[in-house]
Amino acid sequence: MKNFILILSIILFSASVSFSQFNITGKVINERYFPMSGVKISASGGGQAVSGKSGDFSITVPSKPYNIFLLDQSTQTSVLYENLTTENPELTVFGVVSSPNTFVEPLKITFPAVPSGRSVIIKFISEDTFYSREVNAVAGETIKLITVEWPNTTSNLNGKVIYLEKDARNFTRFGDKTLTMQSKNANQNINFSEEDLNRSPGSSTVNISFPILKYDIKGYEVYADFLAFNRNSEFVLSKNDGNIISTRVLVPQSLPFSYRLKIRGFGYSGNGEGFENIVYAYPGT
Repeated sequence: MKNFILILSIILFSASVSFSQFNITGKVINERYFPMSGVKISASGGGQAVSGKSGDFSITVPSKPYNIFLLDQSTQTSVLYENLTTENPELTVFGVVSSPNTFVEPLKITFPAVPSGRSVIIKFISEDTFYSREVNAVAGETIKLITVEWPNTTSNLNGKVIYLEKDARNFTRFGDKTLTMQSKNANQNINFSEEDLNRSPGSSTVNISFPILKYDIKGYEVYADFLAFNRNSEFVLSKNDGNIISTRVLVPQSLPFSYRLKIRGFGYSGNGEGFENIVYAYPGT
């Protein structure tokens, strides 16, 4: 009987330990939000895993909050996350921008000659994971090249190219064209005609104010942000730095695709102290 009681006690204790564990299912990404494979994940309590091709991982921790240590051996970069409580974390390996597991394809955009006194912002956007910088065209230009990157977990990438034109006082024309980027097609083109640029985005402003404190440098960046699209779809509408107290920035009144403004402000003293702040707003605020 004593042996039976001892065995039963061990079984109950083991069940209690097992019940208190938490299964953490997350994803490892780089600073461009691309999935990172082959990253070693170590959790407090001894659990270990390696991220898969899509950056996914699953690991067990004995309690919450918990710590996770990431090690990307290919770049010798490590990051420590402390006091996590979520069971579905998205963990960034800071310091790693590019990934070897990507397709990189050029895209040629042609358009009518930009009128005198105007400039154009051209940007590829997508609902899927990708990275591509916006380009700017000035008066007289008709061709721009951009580079689009996306994870090699899929050979195609669906998206849009947007064309946004402005002068010193107004946003004048807007157009967008849908395309599919293909890893096996190195000669991909988009052509905007005059008929494609027949929409008016309207014009508005957003007012930006800074703390009335002495900083050696102040500045801001105003982005167009699309809620339904990937985070890399945002692009810069305006930016400036200097001894700014307040300013009014020209922005489009309306754009498709659930458009809003993302505004980043910053100020730094010579000793490195200062602030950075990001707010989301809408035209006219």
